[in-house]
Amino acid sequence: MSKVVILSGTVQSGKTTSLLKHFSKTKAVGGFICPDVNGARMMYFVSESRVVPFQIPQKEKSILIGKFAFNEEVINKACDILVHPLTLENDFVIVDEIGPLELKEEGYYQSLSILLESAKNKVDLTIVLVVRQHLVADVISKFNLSEARIIAKEDLLPYSNLSSDLFGLILSGGESSRMNKDKFLLKYDGVAQYKRLQKMFDELNLQTFLSCNENQNLIENVVVRKIVDHEIYKDAGPLIGILSAFDQLQSDLLIVGCDYPLLTTEHLQILKQFSEYGFDDIAFVKNDRADAIEPLICFLSKQSLTKLKQFYIDGGRSLNKYLQQINPLKIQLNDDSFLRSFDTPEDYNSYLIIKA
Repeated sequence: MSKVVILSGTVQSGKTTSLLKHFSKTKAVGGFICPDVNGARMMYFVSESRVVPFQIPQKEKSILIGKFAFNEEVINKACDILVHPLTLENDFVIVDEIGPLELKEEGYYQSLSILLESAKNKVDLTIVLVVRQHLVADVISKFNLSEARIIAKEDLLPYSNLSSDLFGLILSGGESSRMNKDKFLLKYDGVAQYKRLQKMFDELNLQTFLSCNENQNLIENVVVRKIVDHEIYKDAGPLIGILSAFDQLQSDLLIVGCDYPLLTTEHLQILKQFSEYGFDDIAFVKNDRADAIEPLICFLSKQSLTKLKQFYIDGGRSLNKYLQQINPLKIQLNDDSFLRSFDTPEDYNSYLIIKA
């Protein structure tokens, strides 16, 4: 019979963070985990390696839990996942969290009941339920979980205690053939783009490096640490700058192209937050193309960068293809306008219109 584990603790005691750190690199995990990101709840669908907004402003198709509103469509998808036959093929299924709605036989109640019944003969499956401390006895009674093991966050060790330094890397834009000038020097709101990005990294307490070619390195009055493209890397676009930086720094990198003037510190904070949970590679995707990864705003760990270097050695030349191949954690936001790339003089001139 399957095992049921109840992860319990007080409100905002770190239960979800412990789950993410423990399972971020574990394979064969299903279900969902709901971290707070920039002050709002999101839902991480584990088997899809995808994070979507969960908490929303109160409106139609929302479900109220206390004073907060949550996206009904996301809840329905979570319920569908719990009853999907493939979910039972995992080693672990996580449900974050079970609370007052389920005790009233709402929310995930029906789907969780079906999962628990369907899993009775799955001896290798562990179902992990997150439950607030004061509701544990009620949840055990409601779902007949008298044999469940109750654990605290301290029982969930991180997948790995190894850590690496994290640096911010600005990609300077290569030849900038369409813009006809170096994009990292373009001024938005009166400030050069590389300085705007440098300020964002400063706000995240990250040391900043500018990836540039030999000609860009000679430009005067660019006050930022530079890493010049290494001559051993050829004809590989952004990979040249990323691999050159990795060779020098041997660290995790939060990577940003200079083409995204609508990007904010809050967006970079999302990547940094999930990197702290232990994910090796993280990128944003657009709403209208949920599997189209935006390669030039991403986090790559030291482990992922090592694989990227092997990808290059084996003939790979596209960062986008590499990310598609490894299936990173995909972050999907309601407003994805910050992913628009400004690559031409027309794009640049349109910035004032967008900001007006």
